[in-house]
Amino acid sequence: MHRKSFHRFATSLVIAVVFSLGSAIAAHATTEVIIKYKLAGGTQTGAIKVPANTPVQLIGDQTNTGDIGVAQVVLHNIPDEGLQWAGISSADGNVNSYSGSSGTYIVALDYDRDVFLQVIFVPNKKGGGGNFGFIIVNSGSKTLTGQVKLIY
Repeated sequence: MHRKSFHRFATSLVIAVVFSLGSAIAAHATTEVIIKYKLAGGTQTGAIKVPANTPVQLIGDQTNTGDIGVAQVVLHNIPDEGLQWAGISSADGNVNSYSGSSGTYIVALDYDRDVFLQVIFVPNKKGGGGNFGFIIVNSGSKTLTGQVKLIY
């Protein structure tokens, strides 16, 4: 191989590697959404959407003295099919399930299981199908506070 041909080949190879690495790195932007709640007994939040076909890390805690807790789950919204999750909480231990039905229990955010996440179906605004998310429910009798953070 001639020296000039070798340099062209090596330069082309380096450029190809740089472009492929650059595009892989650019695809990893991170979004964080923090939802703080203060729910009176027997109330719930509105629907919290989970992005479709994207692994979403949920970290949650409840901050009321005497009924604290933490939860960590990965959520996967499969449009028109269901919500899948796996993780752990201080009340439930390991959790791993899947549901396409609104009202399905996901995980508790407090040790007494008064505040928990439930699956919710979110229909498309223009009709036809939809996505899945969750609501935060306070099934207890007193006002409870905490937060969840979604990272994707």
